[in-house]
This record gives sequence, structure tokens and C-alpha cells, in this order.
Amino acid sequence: ADQAQQEIFEQYFYDRNQAARGIKNNTEYSNVSEMLDQKISVFESIQFGVSATNGIVNYTALNSNMYRFGTVVANGIEVQKVSMSEALNINKSPLTKPTALRPIYTVSSTSATIIPGQQISAVGGFDVYPTTIQNVDITYVRKPRTPNWTYVISDGNALYNSNDSLHQNFELHDSESPSLVLKILQMAGVSIKDFNLMQV
Repeated sequence: ADQAQQEIFEQYFYDRNQAARGIKNNTEYSNVSEMLDQKISVFESIQFGVSATNGIVNYTALNSNMYRFGTVVANGIEVQKVSMSEALNINKSPLTKPTALRPIYTVSSTSATIIPGQQISAVGGFDVYPTTIQNVDITYVRKPRTPNWTYVISDGNALYNSNDSLHQNFELHDSESPSLVLKILQMAGVSIKDFNLMQV
């Protein structure tokens, strides 16, 4: 169930990318991009007050359920994402040097602190400039929670219990129910070839 949900969830991003390339449709209820955005919006989250030590945010400080990185915000201002080489050039010039009102950040699997004339120190994370910024907020898309259908034993029978604190249903949009059922059956090795049976 979890694997099927993850596959459908990941398909949202591919489909969203394809829809952005296609012919635009401004009809209120049939805009594919907007429908996919609505499905993804359920998973959008924000992590407040992520510590930045000397401008470095370590990946271990980020939520473990983060799936896609979104926006970095410092003191209510969106931080502009730049490449490592751009950050080096921006930091060199007094005119373009980042300020609290014009912050920038770089992302890398081994992000590095770039201070002209000083050694580059590599860590797992991303760098925020100016390095005086101490906390950032990060928007992101989280992973769907793992389905867990809880139950109680009564007279030797397992009875579904949706009131258990560990209970977790699917988080996908209701329109995904047929796809989800067919994908789970397919993963379980059940092939439905009879169209009438599939409809049932």
C-alpha cells in the first residue's frame, strides 16, 4: 500500500512538469496544472526556525519527511537561490554582496562556505549569505505518511479500529482510488483482464 501510494505521489511531479509544457487551459475545473497543484498542496509544509551556524544549514537539521525542497525565507524575506559560482562572484563585489534585505543561498550535496580569501569548508547542507543570518524558515513538500490500518481483537476476530492513535489512511486525492487499488493488486500479482470484473 505504501509503495503504491509513493509511486502515484511521485507521478504528480512528472505530470505537473508535462502539463506546464503543454497547451494552457484556463477553464476553472479542467486546468490540469491547477488540479495537480491541488493534489500536491496537501503535502506542502513549512519548517520554522532552522538554525544556520555561520550561514550553514546542515541537512540533518531538516525534517526527515522532506521530499522536495521549496523556498528559504529569512526574516520574512525570500532568499534567492544561486549557483556556487554565482555566490562566489556576488560575494566578491561590494555592490552585489548579500545583505539582510537581499539574502542568497546555495545548495549542494556537499555545500561549502564561500568567503573570499578564506579556505572553503565543506559540510552536508546549504549556505545562506550573509552568514550573519541565524535562522531560516523552509517550505517543502513532505512525503505521504505510511498507511496503517489499526484493529482490535474481539472474540477472536480482528475488528477495524479507526480511533487508534496509530491509525493512518491514504493521503492521496479521492480521484486516485481506482489507480491505487489497481496498483496494489498489480503489486500483489493479481491481474484483472476481465473489464466487467475490473469495474466491480
